[in-house]
Amino acid sequence: MDRRGRTNQTRRRVVRIAAVTFAAAVAIVSTGCAPTLAVQGDSRTLAAYSGATLWAKMPEHVDVTTAAAAGEVALVERGYVIYRREGTSGRSVVIGKTPAAGWRRHVDRTAEVRASQRRGGVRVEVSISPVPSQAESRAIFDAMLARLGI
Repeated sequence: MDRRGRTNQTRRRVVRIAAVTFAAAVAIVSTGCAPTLAVQGDSRTLAAYSGATLWAKMPEHVDVTTAAAAGEVALVERGYVIYRREGTSGRSVVIGKTPAAGWRRHVDRTAEVRASQRRGGVRVEVSISPVPSQAESRAIFDAMLARLGI
C-alpha cells in the first residue's frame, strides 16, 4: 500500500470516529433535556430526572431539616462519607463522597442532596458527579423516602 492509500485510510478512520462521537453527543444532549418522570416510594411521590439532577416535591408534613437528615442517612447507608453539611430551616445541603482508597481515588463520586423550602412545599434535589447517574440518584431518593416512611 502506498502513502496515499494510508492517508485515505487514516482520513476514513478519523471521519468514522468523529461521526460516532457526534452521534453519541447528540444522544446525550437530546435525552438530557426532556425530564424522565417516575413514581417513587410507597406514597407514590413523583420524581423527575433532568440534566444531571433528580428533583421532587416532598409531602406536606416533611420540612427541610427532616429531608436533609434523611438524605444524610441515605448517603451513609449507600457507602458515602459525609464531606459537608450545612443549612438552615429554609435550605440545606448534604454532600457525600465515596471513600478514596487505593484505585478508587481515581473514580470517586460525589452525591449532593439539597432541600429547599418553596411556595408549594419542600423541594429535594439529588445529583451525582462527576458522571451523572439517574439510577444512583433514584436509589438515594428511595432510601430517603424509606427512612421517612413515605
